[in-house]
Amino acid sequence: MEIPVDVNPISLEETGTLEDYLFRSEAYLDEKEAKMRAEKEAEKEPTISFYVAECSEFTNLGEYHDNLTLEEAVRIFDTFPPDRMSAIPCIGFCLSDGSMYDGEFPLMEAGEVLSDIINDIAHYRESPLVQQAIKDMQAILDERALQRGVIPVSHLNSYSEAKEAGEVDSWRASHRENERCAHEFSNDFGGAYHDRKMPEYLQKWVQKYGMERCKIVLASTIQLADYDGRYYPSTKEEAAKVFIPGADTQDTYKDRRQDYRVSTHPVMVNGAFRQLLVMEREQQEQAQTTARAQEKESAQPQSKAAANPQKKAAMEQDAKAPSGSLLSRLQDKQKQVEAAKQTPGKTQDKKRGVEI
Repeated sequence: MEIPVDVNPISLEETGTLEDYLFRSEAYLDEKEAKMRAEKEAEKEPTISFYVAECSEFTNLGEYHDNLTLEEAVRIFDTFPPDRMSAIPCIGFCLSDGSMYDGEFPLMEAGEVLSDIINDIAHYRESPLVQQAIKDMQAILDERALQRGVIPVSHLNSYSEAKEAGEVDSWRASHRENERCAHEFSNDFGGAYHDRKMPEYLQKWVQKYGMERCKIVLASTIQLADYDGRYYPSTKEEAAKVFIPGADTQDTYKDRRQDYRVSTHPVMVNGAFRQLLVMEREQQEQAQTTARAQEKESAQPQSKAAANPQKKAAMEQDAKAPSGSLLSRLQDKQKQVEAAKQTPGKTQDKKRGVEI
């Protein structure tokens, strides 16, 4: 039984030379290859999804969720209890575009979008999907910052204490805000320091996070580096006075100061902490001055009219009496003067205090 084969059929008729045949064959194969490549690229459009990891460095440790939208990732991220493990949770993206950069990469850690690190990679910098993910994540964080204002510092030491006190949500929010405060300082303060804009930066930093939280962040760093001679002795002494919720000198893994320490050079941290102390003293002096001014204002004597009951009553009576025309008042005054001339009354000798 013969099976017909229709692959490059050979004709009995003369169709050309071997050179012509090879040229047409190469063109045919190139056309087929280009068509197959186009079909493959059309089948696989670039896509991006998101994941949430309790530990950004080792995603296999702790809780992990993938194949999410950004909104789903944010919602799950908010449910992570910060006391469960000493790690930095993150939201990341997974780009799938057929390139060598297919896979996972962190997008947000400790309340900060990692845009600088992401854009260091040219492929991510040129990817519309990745750039849109950065914008969307930053928009979510900015909206939350406007809504929350300055989050109060929780002085509870652990999740268990917060649970007993019924303040788990506020304690969790305070802990994450401390981490955001430290992360922002680590990223931005170096540039401000070298540009000689340290006071301006610290003013905005304190305005955003509050003086107490900023001191906790820098004091955590200084307390953990008590051996470092680059910190002034007076700086170490003042930093040791700062109460840091969750500080544990016996167990490093439970020590919350590890979460709040910054990666900035000790000389810069030393200068920043000393400047915070100056700002705090100025705030206290201003508050005292305002309080004294208010006390002085409230203690001032009443006006002379209010202090003299008779004069006050006369003024009130004048205010209640209807005011006549100017001509009628002048006529009344003239009548009083004429009557006084006709029947002089007793006058008072003011010097002696007797009537004559």
